[in-house]
Amino acid sequence: MQHEYFTAEDGTQVPPSEIIRFEENGGYNHLTLANGTVYYTRFNLGIYEREMVGHGFFRINKRNLVKLSSIQSATMNGEGQW
Repeated sequence: MQHEYFTAEDGTQVPPSEIIRFEENGGYNHLTLANGTVYYTRFNLGIYEREMVGHGFFRINKRNLVKLSSIQSATMNGEGQW
């Protein structure tokens, strides 16, 4: 079941359709919207991955889950990561 919205730490309700990236950063995760706004949550990235992978999201590395349609280009770093 897909969420109607995700709730950020400040109480903002964010519709999944507006999110382009989930980034794990220590105890918090960042939700980045298409307009550049960033919200913080405490959910584990694995929860978002299970929820969103069937909706156009892909886990590109250990810390990032991105909406594939939002990717404009990709470059591999010297360590073999995107």
